[in-house]
Parts: sequence; C-alpha cells; structure tokens
Amino acid sequence: MKSQSMMYVDKIIETYTADNSLKQVYLFEKLDTNGEIHYGCRYFNQKRIFQYDELYPDKSQDEVIKIAKDWVM
Repeated sequence: MKSQSMMYVDKIIETYTADNSLKQVYLFEKLDTNGEIHYGCRYFNQKRIFQYDELYPDKSQDEVIKIAKDWVM
C-alpha cells in the first residue's frame, strides 16, 4: 500500500542511506487494529525530500530490509 503523504507510524526501526548519501529510506513498523506488526518504508529522494510511504503488510521484516537496501543502491 503506497501513500503520497506521510502516514502515522509506530516506530522507525532503521535508516538506510546510499553510499553517495543521495537516497535515504526509513524502515518502520506499524500496528494494525488487531495489534499485529506490519513493516514499511519511508522513501526520500536525492535532496532528502519525502517521496512516499509504502506499507508491506504481507512481508517479513527481513524482506522489507532487503527492499530498503535495494532502493538506496
């Protein structure tokens, strides 16, 4: 689920930055109404301007970490 505005998140877990410091992504967790944890990413462009949030409700934390790391490469 992609959002063009910053959605409420419960916790920022990690920040990943490209080697050249041009892109950045925050890995976050969000609780649903049943108390289940879901993971997502908050993406920033080369000027560190917010681009979008994306929630990955069917992916594990490790899968979302891989997505985040791939994006900043």
